[in-house]
Amino acid sequence: MTKYQFSADQIQWVKNVKRAGGTAWAYFGEGMEWEFNLNFSDSQKLGAENMGLNEVVLLFQRVDSVPGVVTQTYLTHLVKPLDNELIYNADTPLHPWERRVAVIARADPRTSIYTHADDLSFYKPNWGKVCPIQLLNDDLTVHQIQQRIVALFQNCFCGLSEVYINNITLTKVENTGAFLSVGSVLPEFLKFILLILLPAIVLLTGLSFILSKAKLSKLTIVGAAFVIGGGMG
Repeated sequence: MTKYQFSADQIQWVKNVKRAGGTAWAYFGEGMEWEFNLNFSDSQKLGAENMGLNEVVLLFQRVDSVPGVVTQTYLTHLVKPLDNELIYNADTPLHPWERRVAVIARADPRTSIYTHADDLSFYKPNWGKVCPIQLLNDDLTVHQIQQRIVALFQNCFCGLSEVYINNITLTKVENTGAFLSVGSVLPEFLKFILLILLPAIVLLTGLSFILSKAKLSKLTIVGAAFVIGGGMG
């Protein structure tokens, strides 16, 4: 999996997508987690050609008949072209043109992003065409729209080493160990025993001690509660 650097000012375009007339989610199939071919009809070919290598496209889609999903417009992907090649696929005659894109961010279909029309309006972007993001809100600057989109996708970025927002760099760092990464290099079963199972036993023992002793001072109870609460947190 390739990791990409991304900045908010790369978001330049917005495109509507639809699968099976809105009866299924588009571009959520198996093998589409990191890359896929983005489809275009003949009338959308020019927009496909205009997408630059460092330009990010916001994909949105309206689902009409997906079981358990409210019918409305959802924001689902941020993608960027991987190359300048425009691919012709005769097997999909309605949308024969394709661009290979990398997934910068992807919302979970179960919790896909929905915004109200007074925030970002998706009425103006033409169906399926690649449109400038300025169309999403005439009262906001492009910069403000870009920042809003990044905020909406803040928990959905995937495959990124760093996300740049203006002069601030957000770097994803995961501590797989305890305090100061202690134990992060241990095998998983040892991590479970030393970092989860044993602390849980100690905390339960402490809780049992507090509950079973009726003559403890308030100071002792408060102190023990802080220790147990800190361990649980």
